[in-house]
Amino acid sequence: MKKMTKSTKIILCVIAATLLLCAVIIGVSVGINHKKEPETTPLSQTQSSQENTSSYFDIDSTEPSQSDANDKTKLQSAILGKWTDSAGMSGYEFFENGKVTVTYFNLTVPILNLPLSGTADGTYTLDGEMLSVSYSIYSKAINYHFYVSFDESNTNQLKLTNQEDGKTSVYMRGAPSMASEIPESGKVDDELTGTWGSADATIRYQFDGNGIVTMAFAKAELPEASRKEISGSYTGVYVTEGNKLTIQFLLDGERATQSYSYSASTKTLSLVDNKGNTILFLRDGIGALPEGTTREEDLLGKWRDSTGSRGYRFMDGGLVEITYVDINIPVINIPINGSFRGTYDIDGDTLVLRYSAYTRTVTERFSFSVSGNALTLTNLDSGAETTYTRA
Repeated sequence: MKKMTKSTKIILCVIAATLLLCAVIIGVSVGINHKKEPETTPLSQTQSSQENTSSYFDIDSTEPSQSDANDKTKLQSAILGKWTDSAGMSGYEFFENGKVTVTYFNLTVPILNLPLSGTADGTYTLDGEMLSVSYSIYSKAINYHFYVSFDESNTNQLKLTNQEDGKTSVYMRGAPSMASEIPESGKVDDELTGTWGSADATIRYQFDGNGIVTMAFAKAELPEASRKEISGSYTGVYVTEGNKLTIQFLLDGERATQSYSYSASTKTLSLVDNKGNTILFLRDGIGALPEGTTREEDLLGKWRDSTGSRGYRFMDGGLVEITYVDINIPVINIPINGSFRGTYDIDGDTLVLRYSAYTRTVTERFSFSVSGNALTLTNLDSGAETTYTRA
């Protein structure tokens, strides 16, 4: 083959480069002309996709129905007005502007943990069937959250279920309250203050010295009562004028009144009703314990001695928590500090405590008596007597 000259090689390279450049230009042009347009999704398909997504995330985009709105309006209207619980211990008055007046009668409220009587103003909101009530007492903010329900056959009965503890309280529309009946200072006889138990063990009164009385009845017959026999516990008000004693409380949602002439000494109280019947009471007597109850109810709660070195918390079911501060206890005989859990039993006036401390089992036996807010324990082994105050 004839050898190509140098000039011939150069010409061929130029031609090849030119052809390659033309091919690139043509390819780019074709690519641009055939660029794919963005696809469009039909409207029906888009809506279907959105519906599927909504369903997946459980989103309810439906507007509230007219019937739901009507139900809320009915509930907001139904709750307006005055409501008092069946015992007359607490009440609410709801106003249209979101204001509420709360009434207490010798009732222990949260945070403060002391019995109060009187009224407090606050606000409320009603969101569907959820009721929130806010107010303050002694600069302490108190908030309640309730589930609201009405008896279908009786719209004059309101049920409030506390969201925190699940307890349901029943309120009656316009029922009387005892809060407004508390007598002014100086209207009660100090000689009555304390606990009195009737000799026949059917009635027990506890007069607090400020016009409030706590009562327990066991098939008791009372003057001017709507029922022949009464059993249970009630709280009311009392006032004295000369030798006349008047007691008022709520019974079956109605105001009940007891009127007596009385004479009291350090140990006995005699009440004479309007028919001339005399009832004899003994100071600190056991008196009436409502049916189905025991002396355990006298013990329930927290107690501590005057020095703060020993305390007890008696609970339902025979459980007790004992707190010591530098106290020598039997068996161990060294000063101990701390709280210990155990059990207790009651046999008449005898109280038996059993608990463990530092792997040692301790059993203590006491005779006991409860008078108002005072608990007296007498150790049956040592004879030592200690008085505790309800904490």
